[in-house]
Amino acid sequence: MGIFTTTHEIKCDQDTFWNKFFNEDWNTKVYKEGLGYTEFTILEQQTESNADILRKVRIRPNIELPGPVVKLLGTNSTFLEEGKFVKETQVWYSKKISSTLADKIRWEETIRIESLGNNNIRRIIETTLEVKIFGVGGLIESSFEKYVRQEADQSAVTYNKLLSV
Repeated sequence: MGIFTTTHEIKCDQDTFWNKFFNEDWNTKVYKEGLGYTEFTILEQQTESNADILRKVRIRPNIELPGPVVKLLGTNSTFLEEGKFVKETQVWYSKKISSTLADKIRWEETIRIESLGNNNIRRIIETTLEVKIFGVGGLIESSFEKYVRQEADQSAVTYNKLLSV
């Protein structure tokens, strides 16, 4: 199992970040144009009575994986992301469920924001990846970790680019 953290500075305040994070048009730009996803569909997004936000999204990232991993997962795997934003703590918790081998792959993320002042924030993403497939679990975990780190880097670049327009 791998647990790792990525951090990025984004040029906006905390409220702007979260407003963009839950905006469908913004996310379509970030995921499809910025990250090259072939699918990003918000299936459900609702605000609970305490103002927490629940969201379900179907995604199809454009991940380049080693041959043995592609053989196991296929080329058209999608993920269902189920998440909850807790307003009181300003933290996003999510898990991604693979359309293939869902019982063998655990992918969870937590996103929190720290204010840096001067209309800048630090986005902190903590990711947990665990793949329970004998013989190739470690290969899949390392491939996913590489991809998740690159995706986090690119999403920060995309956020900053779109925010400067």
